[in-house]
Amino acid sequence: MSRRNPLLKISLAYLAGLATGSLFIPDSTLLIITTSTILIAFLGIYYYRLKSPILKADNYISIIHNWSIIVSVYFLALLNLNLSGYHYKITKITSIPSGKIKYAELIVDEILSSDSGSITLNVINLRFNEKQRLKIKMFVNDISPGDTLTGTCYSYPVNDSRSNRSFKKYLALKSIYSLCYMYSGSFSIKASNYSGEKRDLKNLKNRFIKLLNQRIPNKQRSSVIIALTSGYKKDMELETTKAFSRSGAMHLMAVSGLHLNFIHLILSYSLMWMGNFKIMKRIRCLTILYFMWNYAFFTGMQESILRASIMISCSEVSRITGRRSFGLNTLCFSFLLICVFNPISFFNPGFRLSFAATLSILIINPLLLKLITDAGKIRGYIWNSISLSLSCQLGTLPLSILYFGFIPSYFMLSNLLAIPLSAIIIILTFLLILTDGTLLTPYIAQLLESSSSVLIWTVKNIERLPFSTIYIK
Repeated sequence: MSRRNPLLKISLAYLAGLATGSLFIPDSTLLIITTSTILIAFLGIYYYRLKSPILKADNYISIIHNWSIIVSVYFLALLNLNLSGYHYKITKITSIPSGKIKYAELIVDEILSSDSGSITLNVINLRFNEKQRLKIKMFVNDISPGDTLTGTCYSYPVNDSRSNRSFKKYLALKSIYSLCYMYSGSFSIKASNYSGEKRDLKNLKNRFIKLLNQRIPNKQRSSVIIALTSGYKKDMELETTKAFSRSGAMHLMAVSGLHLNFIHLILSYSLMWMGNFKIMKRIRCLTILYFMWNYAFFTGMQESILRASIMISCSEVSRITGRRSFGLNTLCFSFLLICVFNPISFFNPGFRLSFAATLSILIINPLLLKLITDAGKIRGYIWNSISLSLSCQLGTLPLSILYFGFIPSYFMLSNLLAIPLSAIIIILTFLLILTDGTLLTPYIAQLLESSSSVLIWTVKNIERLPFSTIYIK
C-alpha cells in the first residue's frame, strides 16, 4: 500500500462495500460467518508474517496480506451497512393511515424552512411513534424543537412515482415515510420545558439571529449573513435563494469546509502571539480545535462540516507532533470515521458532494495550477480561484446533474467574486460578536451590511446574465 496514503485502498474497499451492499439484501448469518472467516484468515497471515522474517520478505505473501486487508474491509462494510438497517429503512411502509387525523400529537424534531407564510419541519407522531415531514400553511407563530402540536392533521404516504423515488429514499433514510400538513388555527402549541441538545442549539442560534437582526435592520441582508455564517436559511427570501443557486454560489449557504477554513485562518492568525514554544503550540492547537468543534456543533454537525472538522483536527495534531499530514490520507480517514459510525451517511447527497469536491481539489487542482506557474500576485490569485472553482465543478458535476438537474454556467465568475466577499462577511461577523456593545459596533455593522449588499447584488446580476443556467433532464 502507498506509504503516503495508506488509507486510500482501505477507503476504496469500504466504499465499494457500501455501494454494492445497497444493491442487494444479503443473508445476515451468512454475511457474519463470511466476514468472521476472512478476518480470522487475515489475522493469521498477519501474525505469521510478524513472527517469520522469511514470510515478511516474501513478495507473494505480502500481496496476499494486502489483498486480505482489502477483502476484510469490503466485507466489514457490507456487514456494517446490513446491521445499520439500511434495507429495512428504504423498504419500510408507513404505519400512519392516510387522510384526516383528529387530536394528533406531534413533537417538533427539526425545523427545516419557512417561506410565503408556511413552515416545513420534521415531527414525531406520538400515536404511531413515527417521524413525518410536516408543512404548516399560513403559519406566523414561533416554534422550537421539543414543542408539541396538538390538533387536526392530514397525512398521506410519500409518493412512490418514478420521478419521486430519489426524494422518497432521501426521506426514508431519515426514517420519514409519510407527509402531513396542518392549517394555522387548527392546532395548539405546547412549549417544551425540556433543555435538550436541539433546544439549547436553537436558543443559541436565536440569540445569534437576534443580534444580527438588531445590528443589520435590512431583513434581506441580515438573512444572507445568517445563512452564510450559520447555515440557517429559514429567513432567506425565495428570490435570493434562487439567485444564489442559479449563479453557482449556493454552496456558500451550506456551511462546509470553506467556512471552517476561514474560521481556522482567523483563529490561527489571532493566536500567533503565543509563539512557537512546545507548550504554547499545544495550547494554541487545543484552543483552535475547541472553537472549531464548537462552531461545527453550532452549525448543526452536518456531514460536510464534520468532514472538514476531522481533516483540520488531523492537520493541527500533525503540526504539533512534527509529522507531515497528507490531504488525501486525511480525507480517507474522515471518510472511514464517519462511515464506520454511521454508514447511512454515505447515501446523503451533502456527504457525497462534500467529499467529491474535496477529492477534486486534492487531485485536479494541483494539475491545473501547474499550467500557469509564473503569474504575479493578482494573476496568481485569479488563476488559483479559477482552478479551485473548476476543480470543484468538475468533481461534483455528475452529482450536481443527478441531484439538481442543472449546471450554473457562470460558476467561475460567481466564485471568483463571491468567495472573497463571503470571507469578508465571516470575518466581520466574527468581529461584530466580539466587539458588540462597544464604540466599534456601528462601524463594523455598517461594513458588514455593505459587504452583504455587494454579495447579493453580485449573485443577482450574474443570475440575470443570458444562459446563466443549463438544465439537463
